Amino acid sequence: MNIGSVHRFFAILLLAGVAAISSNATTDSWRGKLSLSPSQALTIGINITDRGTAQENITFDSPDQNAYGIQAEKIYLSSDSINITIAKIGASFSGSILPDSIKGIFRQGPYKFPVTLTPWAGNQRPQTPRPPFPYSEREVKFQGGAPDVMLAGTLVLPSNPAPRNPAVIMVTGSGQQNRDEELFDHKPFAVIADYLARKGVASLRYDDRGYAASTGDISSMTTADVAADAKAALAYLRSQPGIGSAGVIGHSEGASVAILLSDKNSDSRADFIVAIAPPAVRGDSILADQNRTIMLRQGIQAATVDKYVAALHTLYADLAKGSSPADPQQYIARIFPGADTDMLNKALAANLTKILSDANPWLIYFASFSPAQSLASIGAPALLIYGSKDTQVTSPLNIEAARRNASSYADIRLFDGLNHMMQHAVTGEVAEYAAIDETMAPEILEAIADYILKR
Repeated sequence: MNIGSVHRFFAILLLAGVAAISSNATTDSWRGKLSLSPSQALTIGINITDRGTAQENITFDSPDQNAYGIQAEKIYLSSDSINITIAKIGASFSGSILPDSIKGIFRQGPYKFPVTLTPWAGNQRPQTPRPPFPYSEREVKFQGGAPDVMLAGTLVLPSNPAPRNPAVIMVTGSGQQNRDEELFDHKPFAVIADYLARKGVASLRYDDRGYAASTGDISSMTTADVAADAKAALAYLRSQPGIGSAGVIGHSEGASVAILLSDKNSDSRADFIVAIAPPAVRGDSILADQNRTIMLRQGIQAATVDKYVAALHTLYADLAKGSSPADPQQYIARIFPGADTDMLNKALAANLTKILSDANPWLIYFASFSPAQSLASIGAPALLIYGSKDTQVTSPLNIEAARRNASSYADIRLFDGLNHMMQHAVTGEVAEYAAIDETMAPEILEAIADYILKR
């Protein structure tokens, strides 16, 4: 997801997986919240498909972590009780089935949490486009930014096209996502494409490399590879008949890519860009700031937060240099002194150890990437959008850096009350995204369309 490297404390580690469910299957879904701490809760869900038949299947969801359809194994299921294991995450759930709820215990490792699940009818996402559409859609495939990459997407064309329509490609945030940038049942890119098509703007959105219907190896992928795919998508869009000016809409990491594709020194640069929540400081500062924000909101003492953030900066700097400590435990003890003093410090040290063990080419590239030069090199009209309640690319840290470094082509705007997904928010925290029915604030859609149509 969109610069989604905020490291959760005392949260359950889940692995995403999507279960295939036939269109005629009947599913009973239940949702509830685990209370992990006085200030943190985690939504979980259980889905029972085709109960009592040979096709019966049970899956587990953690919507707040965007993990759905994790296969569960039935130990026992009757009209009044349920007992399942979720081997993939080393967890189990057992409970009593009542007329209006399931009261039970969720266990993972040494932890157990009482939880009450209630029937769930699905998220309400009123902005999600639904047919019939007053425009045409065409499934397309085109060569990506590497020989083994074939990108699959949707080309949307207004039904009453002008001689040459303005058009955009859309670039998702960090992590592999589908063409709609789907997250928590929200489909922001589908919403943008629908809004723009009704205004006479064509669009191309595509599944990320190695995800959904797109092919390609992502094991060593970095932001540079995302940019190569976006450049190929822009060239493909320009090759289509009836396309006039061609631009890029990017979100979060995709916003960084949009800025890269507006480089004044490139002959193939975009004609305009819209960058939604673009990082404007080095990647390690983004990641550290995310962690600082969430830790302070959880009530962790400032001194502990400062110590942990300093350790993060050291770790990311060493990763960028290609350093690989011979003794990870000794290394963590050195950069994060006092790691074994109490439960909190032990958890933070374990988090640092996990970051170190999970280090990959994307993280190393992102942590060392500084947007200052690309912002200064913007050579096409550029709308940069920030939300005042964004906790992932925070406006206090990023908007002033953008104003300092961006070229005169940039129109930088701050929208009050919006989070990283450009939803009207209360806290702006990641856990709130799923609870908000709005997919994207109307004023953002309007600003994007107006900016494109004036180019």
